[in-house]
Amino acid sequence: MKASASRILLPLVLAGALASCAPSDKYKSTCREIEKRISSASQVFYPGSEEYATDIYHTYGSSSQNSTCTVQPGTAQDAATILSIVGDRNTPYAVKSGGHTINPGWSSTPGVLISASRFNTVHYDPETNIAAVGPGQKSEQVYKALEPYNVTVPLGRVSGVGVGGFTLGGGYSWITNQVGLSCDTVVGFEVALPTGKVVKATNTSNADLFFGLKGGGNNFGVVTQINYTAHPQPAVWVSLLGILA
Repeated sequence: MKASASRILLPLVLAGALASCAPSDKYKSTCREIEKRISSASQVFYPGSEEYATDIYHTYGSSSQNSTCTVQPGTAQDAATILSIVGDRNTPYAVKSGGHTINPGWSSTPGVLISASRFNTVHYDPETNIAAVGPGQKSEQVYKALEPYNVTVPLGRVSGVGVGGFTLGGGYSWITNQVGLSCDTVVGFEVALPTGKVVKATNTSNADLFFGLKGGGNNFGVVTQINYTAHPQPAVWVSLLGILA
């Protein structure tokens, strides 16, 4: 009795799918090297820990991958060190801000996932009208932090959208028609580079990098702080009209 092609192929397909979901041991040595060289402000996590599960989580399950390890850099210099290590060891990596993307590989990887979650500060200076925001923040958190000052910056139109990915991808917000894209309001970035260095990128310092980050995604380094020009945010009144059929 001959086995059908579907009966033969199905187990192979399932085996391949399971293999793609499982974290690989191939890059564990990279994770161990990162652990040795980062400061106490940062930490590496492995499958089975709550932090690992949080780091690899994405709003859309289709964009998630099981990484060999995740790392939460707590300083810009540690982020630069991590990039240098994964580059030297030819290890795939990804950088995750809010995890709201729908595409696998954009902020997920089977290698080392760099979580921006520890870059989570928001500071507003009324004198300069600059809001300094960590890319680990989510849009609604930034809105709430700036609300007491009656200012805002153009970020996500739904809750859960991360600051980093949104801004580096351009960023179409509720007030884009008035002030431009999110990246248009950026006046400076702090960036950890694959060379192991940390630099400031503005219109006058590292201007090419500054230009490239405005829409270029995370292809040039790990952004650890974004400085925005803030804009007035008066009270907004919303009403809902329901019609019974």
